[in-house]
Amino acid sequence: MSTYNIDRKFFDGSDFRVELIAASPRENTPFANVLASCVFNVIYETHTCYIGTVFTNILDQYFEGINMKHIMFVSPFLWNIDDIRFDDRTITCLMALPISEKELEYLRNNGSDLLEQLFKEQQIDFYDLNRPDVVFR
Repeated sequence: MSTYNIDRKFFDGSDFRVELIAASPRENTPFANVLASCVFNVIYETHTCYIGTVFTNILDQYFEGINMKHIMFVSPFLWNIDDIRFDDRTITCLMALPISEKELEYLRNNGSDLLEQLFKEQQIDFYDLNRPDVVFR
């Protein structure tokens, strides 16, 4: 995916490019399709992608009756992955993190940084697509 220009640049003028990654239990095999749909949305320019971006209702396309409906892109906290820098572009890995409708509403009102902080404080089980919402302050 990093070969596609997402029309974002760093201050030095180099292109910002992304690779999307995810972690999912083996039994959630449709999750690979979720990630592929995210990639296609970026390639076909229906979405852009950077930290804090949300792809709404994308999980509903592959899973029925789950609490998590959306994908938010975050820094890949599970792995120590550095940006890859070239002269003309920088490639950043973004991790697809499932979020609920209530968490999306919180993000819209408070920003992705505060939502991520709640995730860390409450140590959410991001593998569980039926996990309860975080407790909002």
